[in-house]
Amino acid sequence: MDILIGKFVKPVFTADKFGIYSFRVHGGKYITALIYGEQPKMLKTVEFKLTGKFEHNKQYGKQLRVHSFERYKKPDRKLSGEIAILAKANKALGVECSQ
Repeated sequence: MDILIGKFVKPVFTADKFGIYSFRVHGGKYITALIYGEQPKMLKTVEFKLTGKFEHNKQYGKQLRVHSFERYKKPDRKLSGEIAILAKANKALGVECSQ
């Protein structure tokens, strides 16, 4: 299973319960995403997390068949800083933690 984070650029083709979209992954790479069922509401400022599997189409090449998608929420910086402090404290005390 592949997980990608980025933004939908434009729809290439859409039907009632099927869509092909151009998706810009972090780092500037573009991929083609196939989505069956509910279609995303594309907004320029909204990032999505796509979960799926890459397939090779004879006519169109490499495409991601999307199993699920959701709006991506960036981790809270304050919370991640607190987690780092707690991890250092646990290490200093010799406490093992698994994430």
